[in-house]
Amino acid sequence: MSVYPKLLFLVFVFVSSAFSTMAQTQCSGGTPSFNVNLSSKSDSVWLSSSVSRNGTCCSGGNNCVEFIVTLSPNAEAIVLEIASGAKPSGALTYTVNCGAPTSIGQKFCVTGQGPHSITFCKNGGNTNVYRIRSIPRPMVSANFTTRIGCNSLISASGFQESTITWRAITGGATYQSTISCLSGCNSTTIITPTNPPAFIDYEVSGTPTGACSGVFARDTVRVSFVGSITSSISPSNNIVLCKGTTSTTLTANVVGGNPPYTYAWSNGATTQSITVGAGTYSVNISDATSCPNSSASVTVSVDNDNSVNAGIDRTICAHEFPIVLNASSPQGGTWLGGNGTFNPNRTTLNATYTPTNAEVVAGSLMLIMQGNACVHCPSIKDTVNFTLKSSPSPSISGLSSVCGVLNQTEIYTVENVVNDGYQWICNGGQIQTSTNQNTITIRWNAYGTYQLQLTQTRPNSCQVLVSKTIYVSQTPITPTIHRD
Repeated sequence: MSVYPKLLFLVFVFVSSAFSTMAQTQCSGGTPSFNVNLSSKSDSVWLSSSVSRNGTCCSGGNNCVEFIVTLSPNAEAIVLEIASGAKPSGALTYTVNCGAPTSIGQKFCVTGQGPHSITFCKNGGNTNVYRIRSIPRPMVSANFTTRIGCNSLISASGFQESTITWRAITGGATYQSTISCLSGCNSTTIITPTNPPAFIDYEVSGTPTGACSGVFARDTVRVSFVGSITSSISPSNNIVLCKGTTSTTLTANVVGGNPPYTYAWSNGATTQSITVGAGTYSVNISDATSCPNSSASVTVSVDNDNSVNAGIDRTICAHEFPIVLNASSPQGGTWLGGNGTFNPNRTTLNATYTPTNAEVVAGSLMLIMQGNACVHCPSIKDTVNFTLKSSPSPSISGLSSVCGVLNQTEIYTVENVVNDGYQWICNGGQIQTSTNQNTITIRWNAYGTYQLQLTQTRPNSCQVLVSKTIYVSQTPITPTIHRD
């Protein structure tokens, strides 16, 4: 916030508007002309290419070169210099906007950004490189806002550094201690007080470098204070992805500081909220101050305990009953469904299950394992399906003990079930009939112990193997009892 007199400010505005229309050249006859833009910085420097003077400028000067210069709003003077090449003899001067002559190398105090027409004329046609320097007016950093707990740097330009003095205007001596360097420095650190007021105005004063502003100048900067900043991420604790969930939304929260806020997540996102999977995520939050960022982080995990597996679907033949169940659930669980018998009970993961006759006739069975709820996640379920098939139940009829002479024939049979298949095997004797019927005839031609086996197969592929032990022996001799 400049402390120049109001009248000077009004003159500045008026003259600035007037000169802003002076972009036209002041020269003719082939005078070399350059457009020079020094508006980005008040202390800029520009060099021309090597050029020879020519033409006429300002209605009288011959053998000239022209520069159309636009300055920064914070520039107060301009200087034209010959950077290289043979200098013309005699007095060397230049003009700004065809005004009074100024010696080459000496500053010309300007008002307004321009554009300003700078002309240099001299007999002869020397080839030279020209340098134009912009000299800043005395000024201090722009007003800004900082946070409690954050120290900030303010700087001044356009002053002779050794003459600079800093002081706190607001509160007088109360806040003088917040200035780290009081004199002889072109920058100083403002140490934020613990309980600051809404703002403190600081003044810098000293002798201007360019002296266009007089032998003494001062300027002020207002430093406003806001509360410290704290950040967090919600949800903040126990962020767990349960089974069936692959992502969650994280939201960065900030309190204090000076809005607007910007967000920089560790995954590259810049929005306040992000949708993520398992992993560790951090966010840096900055506000409209130049203070350090605030940060927070969280970890998103997967709850592997929240898993249930009822086992694989299977086909079960009736002779394989009871069905052996094979479920897994880290938190335990309960079997649901089924009207049959669970042994030892429904809460045993690896129980056995005997279906009812109705379930066997229906041909299918569905059981559900419901896992117990874990700490972070609700209970979940998994289903297993069984296809139930009837099985044969053969019982071989026929003599188990064959006595007497050899080569006797015996008939062995099982109940005949339509469409079932039969396959007989005997490790002794000779089968006299077909082995794929429900009845066979065997000739026993040697004494011994033999195994007769039958495999009975249903069209549904259920297959049962039964066997019968056959003893073939001589007829025992009837003992004779003698009296002594």
